[in-house]
Amino acid sequence: MLKFYNQAKVFLYIQELEQNGPVFLEVHPTLACNHKCVWCRYGHDASKLSYKDMAKSLATYPHVKGVRISGGGEPLSNKDATLQFITRCGELGIAVGIETNGGLLDDESIRIIANTCRYCRISLDAVTAETHEKLHQSKDFERVCDNISKLRQAGIPELGLSYLIVPENVREILELPSLRLPVDYIHFKPLIVGIDKKTRNLAMLVLEHWEKTGLEPTIRWDRIVEDDMGNTRIPCRITKLIRVIGGDGKEYVCCEKAYEPEFEVGVWNGSTRKCLSCRYNGYNELLEGYYKNTISREFL
Repeated sequence: MLKFYNQAKVFLYIQELEQNGPVFLEVHPTLACNHKCVWCRYGHDASKLSYKDMAKSLATYPHVKGVRISGGGEPLSNKDATLQFITRCGELGIAVGIETNGGLLDDESIRIIANTCRYCRISLDAVTAETHEKLHQSKDFERVCDNISKLRQAGIPELGLSYLIVPENVREILELPSLRLPVDYIHFKPLIVGIDKKTRNLAMLVLEHWEKTGLEPTIRWDRIVEDDMGNTRIPCRITKLIRVIGGDGKEYVCCEKAYEPEFEVGVWNGSTRKCLSCRYNGYNELLEGYYKNTISREFL
């Protein structure tokens, strides 16, 4: 099995790519959120998708193999519809994962997520309650940490943390192991708008030390190194494989450009002029090499 973060996975879907058949959905069940993160780029309101709205996307794109539930807002702010949709994905044999701030998890949602989801990733972004409150503008740090342990106890197959690195939390990174959270990995990332040079350099020193000294758990920090700068000289083909179902009920061609009108399905003209950074840049570069035959595909 290919590792979770492996850009070569795109080659599994060459046929779908040729047919413009999406195989991956990112679904935002709502724009409502119980946290008010200082970096949030979404305009939160009470918008919610019904279960029927979310299930309709599976009928619209029948070749979908994976669904990521995130936001937008906090998915569990629309708890009943979100859990029903997760259950439906499981019934259809579609791999499903959820990304949440963890504050609204309860016994029911933990049970359903653990029994159905391929993974759950918690956006923690801090090591102390004080920093968490400052960045997330919430007072549920201890509850979130407790819910992480409950997810592990419930048997979730893959449990991870997401840690957006900013000046306010970069110096706490090496204290993370002291929390003894039972996770499989921590994914360190920059904000969509990027990361300042001083913070990036400090983060790289700290994370290199983490790996050299063998601290647990496993960490992923490639986006801190590369910041996923977009290569606007090559076409964006990955958009043929993904769709974002926004909490506003509209569909978008890109996870990072969701809620930008010009990236709405049916509106986007293929231009990447605004794509200064891109989490899918590596996928597109691999595909460019494949289609131009510069990676000698006959010898794979």
